[in-house]
Amino acid sequence: MVTRFQHGKDESPGEIGIYLRELGISFTTVRLYEHGNVPRALPSALIILGGRMSVNDTKEYPFLLDEQRVIREMVAAGRPVLGICLGAQLIAAAFGEQVFLGTRERGWVSVYPCGGTENTIFPEPLTVFHWHNETFTLPACTTAPPRSGHKKPGLPARQRSRGSVPPGSDRGYHFILGRRT
Repeated sequence: MVTRFQHGKDESPGEIGIYLRELGISFTTVRLYEHGNVPRALPSALIILGGRMSVNDTKEYPFLLDEQRVIREMVAAGRPVLGICLGAQLIAAAFGEQVFLGTRERGWVSVYPCGGTENTIFPEPLTVFHWHNETFTLPACTTAPPRSGHKKPGLPARQRSRGSVPPGSDRGYHFILGRRT
């Protein structure tokens, strides 16, 4: 079963839930914004969604440290972890990488697959809404994530989250796949 960590009421799994249902994959959602209790037992696979907070906001959200522990344990056990936006920050931080202010990115952006055959979760480009302020360096335990392209004019959105944009670039990392090295 896939477990999804959700950090905010407005940061829903959206299309991920639809996609998992279409594939016949069962899943459960842990709504950390309601209680902050990160399960101790490791799931078979983990998807970590975005949120309004930064991975650096551990004083206000101490469960972020528990999530990083789970990420390290998942990767050590050879179980897949997908981090989206804040989730990608959490994977980077779990393996000692710094998360810091980067290029601000807002609006509808195309995400393109990159890397080798390991990156088949994103078989073709897709357009997603971004609201990012932070960036990070990639830890050694990750595969090359999809990259985002140039902004397209889009609709305004109410949800806010901070994610990742490499310094000095309009093409950012927004998803990380954790794996054992």
